[in-house]
Amino acid sequence: MLAQLIALDWGTTSLRAYKLAEGGQVLEQRSLSTGIMQLPRTPE
Repeated sequence: MLAQLIALDWGTTSLRAYKLAEGGQVLEQRSLSTGIMQLPRTPE
């Protein structure tokens, strides 16, 4: 089944990615515990 959409959910505590089929079925998902609150306060 081919992916129709890649959806990202970047919250305060984690980053989640979903590969979705045409009907919204989740084909694959991945997550990291690197949320927006883990970004450095100053650019590197």
